[in-house]
Amino acid sequence: MTVRWKKASLAASLVLATILGVGLFAAWFFVFIMGDNVIRPFRTQDASRQIVFTRGGEALLKIYPAGYQSDVDPIYQTLEGRPYVPKEGNATRVDPRDLVDDYAQVIRPATDPDSAYRYLDRNNWSMRMLGISALSPTKTFWYLIYNLDHEGTAAFVGYDARTRRRMGYFGRRGFSTDPPSAADSFKVPFDLFVEGGWRAEYTKRGSEPNYDAALREDLFLVSDGELLRISLTDQTVEAIPLPGKVVSLGGYTPHAGAIPRHARPNAMVVRLPNELRLFSLQGEPLGAIPLKSELQDKSLMLYNLESGEFILEANAAGRGKAPPTITWFAADGKELRHVVADVFPRRPEQPWQDWVFLGILNVPGLYAIVMPVAAYFEVNRGAAPDMTTAFAQLLSRFWAPYTLLVLICLALAVRTYRRHARYESRGAAAWAIFVLLTGPFGLAAYLLHRPWPVRTACEHCGRPTPRNRSQCLVCAEPFPAPERRGIEIFA
Repeated sequence: MTVRWKKASLAASLVLATILGVGLFAAWFFVFIMGDNVIRPFRTQDASRQIVFTRGGEALLKIYPAGYQSDVDPIYQTLEGRPYVPKEGNATRVDPRDLVDDYAQVIRPATDPDSAYRYLDRNNWSMRMLGISALSPTKTFWYLIYNLDHEGTAAFVGYDARTRRRMGYFGRRGFSTDPPSAADSFKVPFDLFVEGGWRAEYTKRGSEPNYDAALREDLFLVSDGELLRISLTDQTVEAIPLPGKVVSLGGYTPHAGAIPRHARPNAMVVRLPNELRLFSLQGEPLGAIPLKSELQDKSLMLYNLESGEFILEANAAGRGKAPPTITWFAADGKELRHVVADVFPRRPEQPWQDWVFLGILNVPGLYAIVMPVAAYFEVNRGAAPDMTTAFAQLLSRFWAPYTLLVLICLALAVRTYRRHARYESRGAAAWAIFVLLTGPFGLAAYLLHRPWPVRTACEHCGRPTPRNRSQCLVCAEPFPAPERRGIEIFA
């Protein structure tokens, strides 16, 4: 029974010290974060960078040296980092009118693990409703509603614009007076419903649509991998034949340099697994662009130049500041050239930064969690091709400061073992391992989590020994009974 109690007492003591150590580390980290927030405004800000294109199709870096500031003229550089000088005239600065207006829309990949749409509130009507007007057969407002009862489905509800009375419903099989079942609804995931799954010129989200008697608009919708052309005026649903499953839709502006700035995208990009199909918003085919295998899992932006050529900017989905790939295509879809643009060059790592990092996060055992997470982020932002390479890169950076940290913690563990052996005969090894894994915060928790008894010389062996027990911890001889003074009271 005594041994079991001691084991339980040791386990409880370790748990208590762990909680205290976590609290001490949290306080230390909070102080660091607060200090970093205080000095951050005095640091030099990173430059704000983006890719823009001239009307002739040349890719440039548009740079605000100290972050985005609307009252400071940007600097334009070539992708090689040289200052850009316009070829015409002696101008020393770039006229924004000579650039293709940045109005291409993102064409989403099939899977985007970091998509913000998955975190949007499905109960938010502005997110789960699209409004479109039609003559069908009267002046009717139609709303495409995302169905919360049948996840991944949507159907139209129509209202008379004058009486505000419900006219009926519209699903995959056409008009009906009753709500369509899940099988008769349009099948579209919520993230595609929010963006990337439909295309129309005047459709509005989350509000009553504008009515125009002369407007005859079709809505293009991705449903279960098909591209549907929906005419609410004629109350028809037509599947457009395509050579593959539709991934998503996007918009772009044909001949962007020849139209007014900030014009609406008036053409549609249908993304298939291995190519992009181009259509007008009236459903007329405009061409196709092949997608190489390395571009098929990336977010894409499409630009159309006055010459009829296309520029495709590909960014790795969810990879932060990974270098984008820019590909130029002829009007017939033939690839002309491509480059990988290092838009966000990584700052060279300073050796002192690694030492400071280890000084802040000075808990050796915590790196069993930190290193895999750090390696994942290195891969996710494109700094390493795989986890093995990321681990090797991190190890080459941190081996020296981490080795020093382990040696310091090993010395603290030896000190803990010797100290504990002077107070108790059990648990010294467990506490030494605890301090080795938790570092200085573990040592502080070990010293603070319990009171420590007074140590005095043993009457038998003369060695210092704790007095909270009946016998000497060193020689195991029982302590003599205290000398009677004549004032004791015996029951």
